[in-house]
Amino acid sequence: MKLINKLKITYKMIEKRWFVTILIFLICLLSFYLSDKVFFNYYKTYNNIFHEKNAYSINPYNINKITFSAKSGYEEGIKIGEIISKIPEIEFSGKISNSSVLSVDSKETIDTIVCDNNLSSICNIGISEELKQQINDNSSEFEYVLLGDSFKGEYSINDMFKCLGKNGDVECVVAGFLDSDAQFLISETNNIKYYNLKQCGLILTKRYDELFSFDEMTSFVTPIYYVCDSKVRNDVENKIIHMMQKEGINAAITNEGEKLEDRISEINISSDKEFMAALLLFLISILSISTVNIVECIINKKDYALLIICGCKYNDIYSLVIIKNLVIIFISGIFAYLYSQFMIFGSLIPNMHKFTIAYNYYYARMAHCIEVPLILFFELLFMIAVSCLIPIILIRRAKIIDMMKN
Repeated sequence: MKLINKLKITYKMIEKRWFVTILIFLICLLSFYLSDKVFFNYYKTYNNIFHEKNAYSINPYNINKITFSAKSGYEEGIKIGEIISKIPEIEFSGKISNSSVLSVDSKETIDTIVCDNNLSSICNIGISEELKQQINDNSSEFEYVLLGDSFKGEYSINDMFKCLGKNGDVECVVAGFLDSDAQFLISETNNIKYYNLKQCGLILTKRYDELFSFDEMTSFVTPIYYVCDSKVRNDVENKIIHMMQKEGINAAITNEGEKLEDRISEINISSDKEFMAALLLFLISILSISTVNIVECIINKKDYALLIICGCKYNDIYSLVIIKNLVIIFISGIFAYLYSQFMIFGSLIPNMHKFTIAYNYYYARMAHCIEVPLILFFELLFMIAVSCLIPIILIRRAKIIDMMKN
């Protein structure tokens, strides 16, 4: 039997029982939409965590952060810095914030991270040891800025920039360029909108408190990061807490490794109620379409028998069942996916219109344009295979004489 004839017969079968077909279509549509929503949220969060985890160049359990309370003042930040400097187990410490640099020549503004040069080794920024040493040995009046990979060719080493400091503009000179996949920590004081440093700058300074700390002018105290071996982390933390209590300082200490671990445990999809609802609806969809196929197989058995008598093969009858299921399931899956795509991005083609932060768009696009389609594709295949299996077995086992009986 030619494909065009199979399609015509399938259309007649759908038209004959259009109400049941629409009902099954809506059930499948809802099932795929809920699956899309669940797996999109899961993979978006997973990609976010995985990306943050890859940002570290050292064990994240070695990295700790001291966050001050809203009532803390500039003096408390200074005291914490003094306390940390007295603990020998702490390898190094520093602060991170975000700012921007302005090109002296082109007047272009570039989002920039400013941090103590001590912290350059905690993330994958992709600069050579020679360049790190050059920054550490910097004794000039200029600060060194490292530009993202996308600025190669646009700017050159020794180009001049200006960055806002607490006492006015700080002159900066380009010392080099970062790797194309360079990353850095994202925190409340470093909230750049890009998912890597390709379109950003990085200032590594030995004079953070002198030039870039605005804590004295604001009510916000910049958190302090410190690095120590994870084996002595609890002892170091206890020492700092003891000294803070002694000085009457109110601050909290968190560990980057534990923070990542907590976030990973929160995305356990098997304990997600929405996932269980999506799974239940998926099973109901399979059961519904399988039941309809079995009933239609019994109702249409005489028609199938006549087709076989007229020269059609059993494979042609099987293909009628498969094509009908394929049309209903495939179209409902496409509709569900495209509707979700529109709700997420504001259009069928992914864009940043509904995203103010680039890395959120990056995680969403990666989840909904790569991972979710694969999940839905395997769901489609599984649903088609299971829903066609029993009807095909019934047709295969039935004899023509039995199929002709009422």
